[in-house]
This record gives sequence, structure tokens and C-alpha cells, in this order.
Amino acid sequence: MNLKLYLLHFRQTVLLSLPIIASRAGAQLLSMLNLAMVGQAGTEQLSYFALATAPFFTMNLIAIMLFSGFPVEVSKARAMQANERILGQWQAGTWIWIGLSALSLLVCFLVSRSHANTKTAFETHRVLMVLAFGSPAFIGYFFVSGFLEAFGKAKAAALSTVTGIVVNFVLNLALLSHLHDGTQAAMRVAGAMTAVRWTMFLFITRELMGELRRAGISPRIGIFSHCRSVILAQLKFGGPIALSVGLRSGSFSALTLVAASLGGGCVAAFSVASQLIGLSNMIANGIANATIVRVSRFSRSSRHRSIQ
Repeated sequence: MNLKLYLLHFRQTVLLSLPIIASRAGAQLLSMLNLAMVGQAGTEQLSYFALATAPFFTMNLIAIMLFSGFPVEVSKARAMQANERILGQWQAGTWIWIGLSALSLLVCFLVSRSHANTKTAFETHRVLMVLAFGSPAFIGYFFVSGFLEAFGKAKAAALSTVTGIVVNFVLNLALLSHLHDGTQAAMRVAGAMTAVRWTMFLFITRELMGELRRAGISPRIGIFSHCRSVILAQLKFGGPIALSVGLRSGSFSALTLVAASLGGGCVAAFSVASQLIGLSNMIANGIANATIVRVSRFSRSSRHRSIQ
């Protein structure tokens, strides 16, 4: 293979992957920052927060992995300038987002209403319910950022994430500065995280709406029956990925419960370790997505030219 051509493709892939890594790894870093802020209030509050985020992230990671196929299909359609196909993918993704958001809220609500015979369980359920209101934003963020990546506009998602981290940190400082005993730390940090995630989601959605309109696409929600085949195809593509990620994340959640029985310090140590593993996974995911987007775009545009 021509070395010059290889270096060119390598450079372009790296340049595309950097903002994607910043976006995805940054979202994980945001969670680590919140964990650290709660930890300042003591191991008890940290236990509430860690135990609530374990099932929350398991459910939401499964959900976001179901969107894995969208960057591929949108990149192909974008290379062919097939605006109708892009619109179809947007409409299908919107319906999937609505369904997954409703399901996530329902599961969080059912868990929070389950029998809580200890203070730890009761406080954990309260924190989980606060986090649950951010679930649609968390899921939607990865759906919309995947579209932006396919459009070659990953910098918007990266900017949103970096800004979100800064705002989240300042907001946590303001909310926790007036606490003397730290009893509401987990609830306040969960509330701040929920507000920041919604802000990030709305920002990049606004950016995507602009990109779609500039491409001559009028973003609107289609009729569900018209999108059914695309929805099923995307769920079939993302299903195996979501299953593998869900099993891994679920095992970490189960181990977090085991750590909780050993004390707050064990929960803290295990939560930090699992967050670091999640961070490395998001970095790898960013590199993989950049490669997928470029290969999908290149292969489809080459085929389109050959047909013409």
C-alpha cells in the first residue's frame, strides 16, 4: 500500500476521532467528576450515588448501544446525497429514542417504588429517581451525536461535552458549598447532572437541526408504521452490541451491590475502577466510530460514482 496514501487516511481518521473521543469520553468523565464531588461529602452519600448510578448506567448503556447502526447508515446516505434516506433514519431514531426513554423512566420508577427497608435503599431510590429524569437526555445525546459524527460535525458534540463538564463542576460547587453536614450531597449532584445533560442534549439537537436544514432536509417526526422497517433493521444491528455491553455493565452493577455490603469505602473504590474502565471503553468507541464513519462514507461514495 502507498505509504503516503496510508498516512493521509490515518491523519484524517485521527482528526475525525479526536472530537468524537472528546464527546464520548467526556460524557464518562462527567460522571466521574460527579462521583468525586459526592465523595467529598463522605462515604455514606457516595454509597447512595454509586448504587443509584449502577442500574441507571446499565439501562442507558444498553439503550445508547441500540443506536450503533445510525452513523453507518447516515454516512452512506450522506455520501450518496440521499436526503430521503437520511430523513428516514432520523424519523426511525426519534421513535426509538421515545420508546427507550419511556422504558428507562418506567424501569427507574418501578425500582424506586420497590420495597426499601433500610436507609441506604431509601436514599438510593430517591437519587435514582432524580437521575431518571435525565435519562431521555442521556440517551438522546448519543443518538444525536451519532448523526453529527456522520455529517462530519463531531466538534459540536465535543464542544457541548467540554462546556457541560465546566458548567457541571461550577454548579456542583455552588450547590454543595452551603451544605454543612453533607446529607443532601448525592441528591444535589444528581440534580445538577440531570440539568447539565438536558442542556447538552438540547444544544447538540439544535446544531443537528441546523445541519439537516442546510442539507435541504426538513426534520419532522414521521408516522411510526412508515418507519417500522428502518426501526427493526437498526434494532437488529444494535441488538447484539447492546446485549454484550448490557451483560458487562450488569455484572459491574451486581459487583457494586456486593461492594456495598463491605462498606462505603469498597463502593467508592469499585465505582472509581468501573468508571475508569468505562472511560477507556468510550475512548476505544470514539476511535471505532470515526473509522466506521469514514469507511461507510468512502465505500458508498465510491459505489455511487461507479454506478453513475
